Amino acid sequence: MACKKGGISRDYNKKVDRILKKHSGTGMKTFEIEFYGPSNANTYYHVNNWLEIAITSGIEELTLRLTPDVAKYNFPCSLLSDGRGDLIQSLHLSHCSFRPTVGVVSLRSLTSLDLCLVRITDRELGILLSNSLVLEKLGIKYCDKINCLKIPCVLERLSSLEVFECYSLQMVQFSIGEPLQMKNLQVIFPNSISFGRVELPFSMPNLETLNISSRCEILQKGKHDLTLRDPIYPRQMSERQHVSLNNVKINGFSSTKSLVELTCHILQNTTSLECLTLDTTRIEFRCSDSSVDVCLPSDRDAIKGAHKALLAIRTYIEGKVPATVKFIVLEPCRRCYAW
Repeated sequence: MACKKGGISRDYNKKVDRILKKHSGTGMKTFEIEFYGPSNANTYYHVNNWLEIAITSGIEELTLRLTPDVAKYNFPCSLLSDGRGDLIQSLHLSHCSFRPTVGVVSLRSLTSLDLCLVRITDRELGILLSNSLVLEKLGIKYCDKINCLKIPCVLERLSSLEVFECYSLQMVQFSIGEPLQMKNLQVIFPNSISFGRVELPFSMPNLETLNISSRCEILQKGKHDLTLRDPIYPRQMSERQHVSLNNVKINGFSSTKSLVELTCHILQNTTSLECLTLDTTRIEFRCSDSSVDVCLPSDRDAIKGAHKALLAIRTYIEGKVPATVKFIVLEPCRRCYAW
């Protein structure tokens, strides 16, 4: 269902109501709303009405995509109470507020959750996750109200976590009981390197794919730029080797000690590793990947940082890469080097 600019007309609303009521209780499993246009109280009323019909019908996949014009919309969490949300397996929300409270939201069958540009706090997300015991896939993108993402130990089935550009996020924390079943981990947020160095070895022995990108790693004591005189002692954070991890990519690789330590730890404790990619650039699209014969905007500090990163790779990492591992180092193009 897609509603275009101009709001929701009375005739359109009647038509949608008629279709939903016709299919209500007769096998409707997937429900998707895409709304593009201005919003008002009438818009919210109709969207709420359609969601109620769909959820009451026992749908399994629910998608609500709104635009910034409708960003004030508050998802009616009460529709998921009293067991009414227990059949939903997949939930995708974008451009809205989602405010679950204790004892209200019930999503016992939820296996996939994707939140994009959703206003939800740490506490509210914690309530949601604690009531989604069979969750397998979690995606959080551009959710700027989250400062700390806490993964409760009850999420024993979680196998895929993607965290993308949540600019207020400072920490991803796992409350570990048994080792997680995590197979796919992608984290792109400030200081994610520090998160990776501390959390990964303990909790994720089943990890297969790791993608870390940190655009503005904070340099603190113990995480300084390395020089050729600095010794590297990869921390013995776990005796368990990673027997499933086969593909690792680190974007924005720098010469910080924490990042070099993380990379060395992965090399020494990952018997299944097939490919390691270290990208020293901090731009989303590399010059050498473009057909345009023009360098993309950058600055001298970024180029200087890439030089330091390459030196750290050659000094501390390159010699530790087994012959069986495909080792890829991405650096600025030669035109950029000429700066």
